[in-house]
Amino acid sequence: MDGFEALVIVIGSTVASVMSEGVVADFINDAIFGGLGAFLVFVPLVFILTLIIGALEDSGYLARAALICHRPIRVFGLSGKSFVPLLSRVACAIPAIYAARTLSSMQERLLTYVAIPLMPCSARLPVYALLIAILIPNETALGGLIGWQGLVMSGIYFFGITTALTVAALVGRMSKEDRTGQPFSLELPAYRLPVARTIVRTALNRAGHVVQKAGTVIFTITVLVWILGYFPNSGQDLSSSWLASTGRFIEPVFSPLGLDWRYGVAIIASFLARARARGVCRHLGHYLWY
Repeated sequence: MDGFEALVIVIGSTVASVMSEGVVADFINDAIFGGLGAFLVFVPLVFILTLIIGALEDSGYLARAALICHRPIRVFGLSGKSFVPLLSRVACAIPAIYAARTLSSMQERLLTYVAIPLMPCSARLPVYALLIAILIPNETALGGLIGWQGLVMSGIYFFGITTALTVAALVGRMSKEDRTGQPFSLELPAYRLPVARTIVRTALNRAGHVVQKAGTVIFTITVLVWILGYFPNSGQDLSSSWLASTGRFIEPVFSPLGLDWRYGVAIIASFLARARARGVCRHLGHYLWY
């Protein structure tokens, strides 16, 4: 991902260097190539994820993993088919919600929807790491076999998983629908060595689909944010740009919290990151669903 981003930045700088300084060069370097780098950086991630999922599915292991997990999570009102959505939730909730749409039972689908937001995910990992670094001492126990910070991190993940399953069980108990009538049935494909050509072709298609669909929206938002931050002073002073004016316009909303217009600007710019992540995860969710 860093390599893709660095490559786009280098190409943009090279193209801008052969042009005369001005708004056109800045637009090409910062808006166009900066916008491309904003979502092309996710292409390797999408490719690797779909490659791994395709290999697990093509080998026949993914269906067996769902079968193995059926009995323990059935205690909480879920079935083995909920395993893949809950597993994908560790990456992001959006593809997990899409994947849960494959469940045939409306009751199990609802319980899976309830459990998914409570599962830990990679987006929360930096927050966990920051809080643990501040609150938990970097010390070990049992002769260095156990680190307190690592133990707390593992505990947070297990707590999230346990909470998600417990809430699903409680919601299931409050439902009047009979959940014992439908047996769990799942076709188990034969074990086989994954066909490299097939899974690579599928991964490339999914990565191209992200660039085609999600990239359009992400690129548009990137260009819009660049225009608001660049004009009317050619990007020399952000405090007098249109983006800052927009931040001052919404400043009364945040002033009771002690936040000024700069936080408003940061929040506006954060929509770019949210759109980028949601666009990529939504198309990953389509892959898991189909």
